[in-house]
Amino acid sequence: MMKLPDCIVAASALYLDLPIITADKDFKKIKELNLMLYER
Repeated sequence: MMKLPDCIVAASALYLDLPIITADKDFKKIKELNLMLYER
């Protein structure tokens, strides 16, 4: 389950048609996102 701040970030990225660059793999649950996973 994603936390509310992460949901707000995802919704904003979808609305603005922007990619998300993150190390948080929870965002992989949202298939519509343009996601760039940063691996350390």
